[in-house]
Amino acid sequence: MTPALRAELQRLGFPGWVDYDFVEFSANIVMFVPFGVFFVLLAPRGWRWLAPAVGFFLSTLIELTQLVFLPQRVASLYDVLANTTGALIGTGIAWLLLAARRRP
Repeated sequence: MTPALRAELQRLGFPGWVDYDFVEFSANIVMFVPFGVFFVLLAPRGWRWLAPAVGFFLSTLIELTQLVFLPQRVASLYDVLANTTGALIGTGIAWLLLAARRRP
């Protein structure tokens, strides 16, 4: 994030801790929320609980691919943590949707 953009965000009222790392971490969370939702909604009933684990596995695979095949990219455990968190949030949203759909 450029100093000018950061200054503009602070002028608009954003707190000082909103920096590039915060935005990237948040974006990684948001990116995996739909995965968690769709996995739970589309998977067979007995497999739904696997959504966070599959999100973790998929995220780890992405980061390992970056590490091995894309040397210009930086593999990060923080990305795995953020992506898995997104899958967990998506799983929770899907369970709430399923529970609401079952109510009369």
